[in-house]
Amino acid sequence: MDFTPFEKSLIRWYIDHAPHEEIQNQLRSCTPNTRSYSGVGLFVELSIRPGSWSEIPDEVKSPVGGPTISSPSLKNGAGSILFLKDGVVSTLEVYTFDDEMSEDLTKFDIGIEPE
Repeated sequence: MDFTPFEKSLIRWYIDHAPHEEIQNQLRSCTPNTRSYSGVGLFVELSIRPGSWSEIPDEVKSPVGGPTISSPSLKNGAGSILFLKDGVVSTLEVYTFDDEMSEDLTKFDIGIEPE
């Protein structure tokens, strides 16, 4: 299973804006384990290559806020968050703002981090 172009763009954003270097390191070596669509968003469970990372310190709180997403397919846009579990990046979540989300989101813009 591979990341979709949309998911790759989100992962790249988190690498560029992560609040801790170890999140960046883990995301550089992660792969999607499972993907599920809820109709109003998606969840991507992440796997990290063994031996390629160190634990994220406890002071880094989960979830990590992410960028907003705009798309012609999303009337009101979407947001994203990255969950950490036991010092490891675990789940990427995308949630729409009152819209259904297509499983084939091909036209999109990754926005800025919410305030």
